Amino acid sequence: MSMNATDKYPKVRGVRPLDGAVLEVDFGKDGVKDVDVSFLLKKKRGATLADPQVFATVRVGEYGGYVEWPEIIGVAGNDLWRLALEREGQAMPAAEFAAWMERMGLSLAAAARYLGLTRRAVIYYKTGGRLIPKVVMLACRALELERKYAA
Repeated sequence: MSMNATDKYPKVRGVRPLDGAVLEVDFGKDGVKDVDVSFLLKKKRGATLADPQVFATVRVGEYGGYVEWPEIIGVAGNDLWRLALEREGQAMPAAEFAAWMERMGLSLAAAARYLGLTRRAVIYYKTGGRLIPKVVMLACRALELERKYAA
């Protein structure tokens, strides 16, 4: 499924805990995806999720907008969707995009010119405010290779 910044993220229809801090998240017609939520274990409130019995208490939040461990922590559905696409290689993580800009020595405006985007879009991508689509991820990789082999 291809989603852009104006698309709505799919709702969470169901969730099931798997081994290793991974959730199987049912996004309805958009499919079932495995999502690694191990980053939650590093948060003060999420440390208790290392206990498999506690991790197993995950449930879908109100209106399918998030999943939660009651009284502990929750994760927004749009973040779960982004993480699932990143895990599948269908989207680029914001940290990887920021690292690409750094390696290329690009300002926000220069990155926008290189990629044919607006400066605002680059800001959203760099800060994680928007899902970075696969086409942008591939363009970043191609531009970096082009620069490497042109030298």
